[in-house]
Amino acid sequence: ERTLLDVRPEHFQETICNRPSTQFEDFPRTYISEIRVDLSNPTELVTLVWAGPHAEQAETGPFRGSTGAGLCELDCSHRGVSRMDGSRCTPIGSWDIEGYRCSFPGPSSTATFFDLDRSIAFHYHPSVPDFPASLGCVRLDLYPAQLIYDNSRPSATRIVVNGEWSRGPECH
Repeated sequence: ERTLLDVRPEHFQETICNRPSTQFEDFPRTYISEIRVDLSNPTELVTLVWAGPHAEQAETGPFRGSTGAGLCELDCSHRGVSRMDGSRCTPIGSWDIEGYRCSFPGPSSTATFFDLDRSIAFHYHPSVPDFPASLGCVRLDLYPAQLIYDNSRPSATRIVVNGEWSRGPECH
């Protein structure tokens, strides 16, 4: 629910979620302007585009990740199917950042939401296989999840999910 979101100040913080921040000291001037998700390539799934004075110094990836495995009877490569409630697909299209949570159910943390109605987020998860395995979110290793959480801006960061999704060995 939106009431459960963390309030994150729009200025530089030395610590975020009780850990050292990954922000540049001039945040929000240097920030992630776009997060690109390529469903075709899980080993190079997420790429970050930065804006601002220190953009050229920022890490862009690509970072590995794991997207939604989908329900067994669905094909998540279709835009309409990927956006359906309960599909367990990562939604294809363009999105804005909608909120943040330091903690997330189960072993996950550092969640940056982009489809809050379906609780779809970029988040850390200890298991990031090289195939779609999540319930719709984008699972990431800890460092890229922290980069996105710390350096994205709700009013300025755009998420673009595209590419050809392929079913992995698991479905829901």
